Amino acid sequence: MKNDLKILLRECHEKGYLTNEFALKASQMAYVHLAKKDRSFCRDIKEEAISHFYFKLVRKWRMLDPDKSPLSYINSMLYTSLLDISKKEHSYKKKKEFLRQFTLGKLNKQETYNDNNYDS
Repeated sequence: MKNDLKILLRECHEKGYLTNEFALKASQMAYVHLAKKDRSFCRDIKEEAISHFYFKLVRKWRMLDPDKSPLSYINSMLYTSLLDISKKEHSYKKKKEFLRQFTLGKLNKQETYNDNNYDS
C-alpha cells in the first residue's frame, strides 16, 4: 500500500501535476487515519479538517519526497489540518461566549482594561 503511494507520487512528479489516482489514494488514507483518531472531535470538525487537508494536498504535493514515505506526510498534513480547524472552532466559541457575556452585562469592563498591564 505504501509502495503504491510512492509509485503514484513519483508519477505525479514525472508528469508535473497532481494526478487523480494519487489524490484519491491519499484521500482514502486520510479518511482511514481520521477514523482512527480521537473520537472527541465532532463530525463537523472532522469533515472540515478533510476539506482543509485537500487544500493542503493540492498546494503542497510538490514538496512530498517520493523516495520517503508519503504516508507520514499525509498523516502529518491531516493532523495539522485537524488541529487548525479545532483551534479555529475553539476560538470562535470563546469569542461567541465573550460577546454573549458582554451583552448580558456580566463582564466587568474594568477587568478587560486591566488585562493590558499598563504599569508605566
